[in-house]
Amino acid sequence: MVDDWGWDLWPGREASTLDTSGSVRQLLPHATRWLADEGLMLSRHYAYHSCAPSRQALLSGRLPIHQNQDNAACSSVPRNVPTLADAMRGAGYATHFLGKWHCGFLRASLTPTRRGFDSSLGFFLRGHGHASHCAASLEKHSLSQHQLDQPVEECAIAPHDVTRATLYDFFVGQPDGRGDVAVREADHPAIQDQLDSSQLYGDTAVRLIGEHDASRPFFLYVAFSATHVPYSAPAAVREAAEHARASYDYAACGWANGASPCDAGQRRLYEAMAHGVDAQLGRMVEALKARDMWATTLLVFSSDNGGAPGNQGSNLPLQGGKLSTLEGGMRTLTALGGGWLPSELRGATSHAFMHVADWYATLSHVAGVPLPTETRGAAPIESVSLWPAWLALQTPRRQRQQDGNAPDDSDDEDADASLGRTRLLLSSDSLIDVQPAAGSSRAAAYKLVTGYACESKPPRDESEVDACPAGQPRLDAATGRLRCGCLSCGDDGCLFELISDPAEAHDLARQLPEVRAALRRQLELGRASAVVDEWQSGIADIDGCTSCGKCKGVFLDFAADHGHVIQPLVLD
Repeated sequence: MVDDWGWDLWPGREASTLDTSGSVRQLLPHATRWLADEGLMLSRHYAYHSCAPSRQALLSGRLPIHQNQDNAACSSVPRNVPTLADAMRGAGYATHFLGKWHCGFLRASLTPTRRGFDSSLGFFLRGHGHASHCAASLEKHSLSQHQLDQPVEECAIAPHDVTRATLYDFFVGQPDGRGDVAVREADHPAIQDQLDSSQLYGDTAVRLIGEHDASRPFFLYVAFSATHVPYSAPAAVREAAEHARASYDYAACGWANGASPCDAGQRRLYEAMAHGVDAQLGRMVEALKARDMWATTLLVFSSDNGGAPGNQGSNLPLQGGKLSTLEGGMRTLTALGGGWLPSELRGATSHAFMHVADWYATLSHVAGVPLPTETRGAAPIESVSLWPAWLALQTPRRQRQQDGNAPDDSDDEDADASLGRTRLLLSSDSLIDVQPAAGSSRAAAYKLVTGYACESKPPRDESEVDACPAGQPRLDAATGRLRCGCLSCGDDGCLFELISDPAEAHDLARQLPEVRAALRRQLELGRASAVVDEWQSGIADIDGCTSCGKCKGVFLDFAADHGHVIQPLVLD
């Protein structure tokens, strides 16, 4: 999993950013080969519009509305929910976690090695220094990239700490049942050497693959922190990325749509971080091949949400970005690869609707692991296996190949759209309803959005909302630029048809009032079924969460001699 990676930065999508150079293939050579050319693109994969709810849905098999819609650093997968890693380990898999956790840390029972992983190494919170490995200060974490020339503290400091000791956001799983213990006092070689996080996770993944007993099945979850702010990349990675993209005209700002100031320097740095992830992807593939494990490997590549336009991420031609209920915030870049992927699916595209929560059932299906039937008081598992939908693509593609014709996945778009989820409750403010093709009628996928639909998160003060008048689209079709920051959809909602209008340029609410009313009723039922996760409801140590400055960069077990007032980590 990658972090805040935009929809546009992928081979084959260059036209949306005025890129005629084709240099994305040079920037991302390994993703191009193993995922774009020899993998299965999942064109309608959805997640939540922010980090924690998406990551928690992946591990729990539950939609965010039925578990957690809060991106707070303290939020967690409830302790009574068995994770995907629990299921895999129970089936005999060796399980390992690397990278950004963001699934709970207030109790030891919420950390990776107590949630089904045999080993772990990474960080707990939303963002950190990619080389310093410190918890990013609130100021550094929240500033837009074009503001980062302001003098701010990069690293968080423990509250009430008279020594002003740096807080490092870095943990290592302990084999003695203590959970994942935070590293303090820079006591780890990666911190001391200022090792880039992508390099660190790549090095560790390659080592785990090399040490693995190949007679056992293997589940490795690598959650890269790139391309999340604060941006940074080693000099060699920046130079390689600039060389790969030498023919791209950054001066044209083709990735920007007018929502935020264009900053070519920050865009280059964002792309360099993506290049760094790609290099580690290539190393992992080669390590699997060296161990003769590639032929039985499935490789999943996905972003947790859309790119952040304010940080030079882009999701064009989709509207919106991270924190937005528009497609650019929730329709995420996702592909499936690996030697075990059927040959007929390599180079194909699936248009079936799916959610990040569906990886729980899909990977369990492939591994032959039954889904848990006991919910232990939690919301039922809502995950749906998409493996049958993808296998259904094989027959028509195989037939076209046998007939001597090149596969054309656009021919299957109507049929394929009906093979996945036909209803997808994305959040308390957005829902998709898929109507299969029937007779001469093509398939339709209607999306309802209520409230303000903006490029990012709407301002808290309604007087500051830059909203288009009712009925006027945000996007100027002639210029490709935005007329305003938000759509004012109200409580009744805006209505879009995603198959014909993926950019959500045309609100059909007035033309199709019956469809809007039907979806609005479905959304109301979804809202009534919403669940508040356990840390918000007071089961977890909410006082500890509050005392850590609203979870913006400190931990509960920082050494007592630093004079802070935070309670110790609960060993339960």
